[in-house]
Amino acid sequence: MSRWGRVFFALPVVVVVLAIALGGSFAQLPASASPTALQASTPASIVFLLGDAGKPKKPVDPVLVALEADIEAARLAFPAAEVAVAFLGDNVYENGVPERGSSGYEEYVRRLMAQVDVLGERASGKAAPVRGVFIPGNHDWAGNRDDGWERIRRQDELLSEAASDRGIDVALLPAGGCPGPEVVDVAGSVRLITIDTQWWLRTGPKPIDADSPCGTQSVEELLQRLDAQMASATGRLVIVLAHHPVASGGPHGGHLAFKEWLWPTYNLLYYPYRKLTRPLQDLDSEPYAAMIAGLLEVYAEHPPLLMASGHDHNLQVIEGDLPRYQLVSGAGSKRRSVRKTTDSRFESLFWSDSNGYMRLDVHAADRVRLTVTVVEKGSPRETFSLWLEALE
Repeated sequence: MSRWGRVFFALPVVVVVLAIALGGSFAQLPASASPTALQASTPASIVFLLGDAGKPKKPVDPVLVALEADIEAARLAFPAAEVAVAFLGDNVYENGVPERGSSGYEEYVRRLMAQVDVLGERASGKAAPVRGVFIPGNHDWAGNRDDGWERIRRQDELLSEAASDRGIDVALLPAGGCPGPEVVDVAGSVRLITIDTQWWLRTGPKPIDADSPCGTQSVEELLQRLDAQMASATGRLVIVLAHHPVASGGPHGGHLAFKEWLWPTYNLLYYPYRKLTRPLQDLDSEPYAAMIAGLLEVYAEHPPLLMASGHDHNLQVIEGDLPRYQLVSGAGSKRRSVRKTTDSRFESLFWSDSNGYMRLDVHAADRVRLTVTVVEKGSPRETFSLWLEALE
């Protein structure tokens, strides 16, 4: 479909999301929030969160169309606000970017560039002042396959080429298969800290120890640097971006819907096997549980406002102490069942198995409004909103 065709397709969406950006809502605001106060305040920065978007539909993807229109509406309503879009991993299904010239290579490039397009050039011909941050996910690393490190580096190269060719601000962070953490400061209000949690979980080839070209060569160094970057945030609200969440009520968190046990039929054998073996990508596996413990230990010293992740293919808003909020926004391309988290350290405030994305409007005095937009039958609808409260 041509660029103008995409614009025509998106026109109804623009109307809806512009109404949202200007203060309208399809969901009830909490009692502590005032729509009038929101309209009187201008956000200093806006951060969009979309994960697991690595298999966009053809010719255009409804979730990406809605996100692109929402970005445009936000820029129109709040032209002084800095805008960032965080893609929370699994950016190229199913196994990352293969070798150039291999079978299906162009399709995998399309999947990645469809996401980049929401940041890119508009009808004016000028690149949008939007920052794009792609976080590596387990599928981008091809799981534990031996060539996973090569595949994540290819994704890095493609995003670097897109940044250069289009004149836009987009990057894979952390880059090159390195674990991070890396810092992106947005305006003077937000510090985004990116970490590659798949690097941590992966047992296949990866940059580690003394032969690593990365600044961080071990899990211990990763946690030390994460602690230092959170401590030096100097008044900014800290958001940790990582593919894997520390809490979830989705399949990776142990929830398996009854219907999923029955269909496809292989699930009758696979799900009991999964419960018994605790695969690496589930929160209760030993390596994953150790990663959660390490992160929570750092958060105890310098609590972030929130951690934003994908991994489970649904939308979740989870409240705790460390971090204050865990957002799961992994419903870009796929959707799976979800319920309240059973982790006693956290409480689920919202959960949905619809496709969609999230948005954070950061106002003065550390006021942050979270909105969750679901996209059903091609139509975006704001279904949840909340003023986030930072820990004192």
